Amino acid sequence: MEAEDAKIIYDVPSEERNWAVLSHLCSFLIFVPFASLVGPLVIWKLNKESSFVSKNAVAALNFQITVTIGSLIGGILAFILIGYLVIGFVALASMVFSVIAALKAADKQIYHYPYSFHFVTV
Repeated sequence: MEAEDAKIIYDVPSEERNWAVLSHLCSFLIFVPFASLVGPLVIWKLNKESSFVSKNAVAALNFQITVTIGSLIGGILAFILIGYLVIGFVALASMVFSVIAALKAADKQIYHYPYSFHFVTV
């Protein structure tokens, strides 16, 4: 199902496309606690009638949950110094994959984040 969604170009209005892009870019709100988690969740709940926005917001939410778990593991491992590498890798991956996902959403596609656990489904 995911591979099929990634190849589909949805015919959506620009407002829905903007919501989908915004759901992925919430990961850059690092100065607001938990905004990277709450942002996609709120966007998903407000736009449940749109399949395109819902799928993008859920993908972003699942990835941000995965990033949060990776960061927590890195924080625990920081006591043995390898955690700093884990946190750096997780932060870099979060930025890169979020930009890719936002660009895909702008192109009316759904991006499926690699290495992302699927805690929430549409």
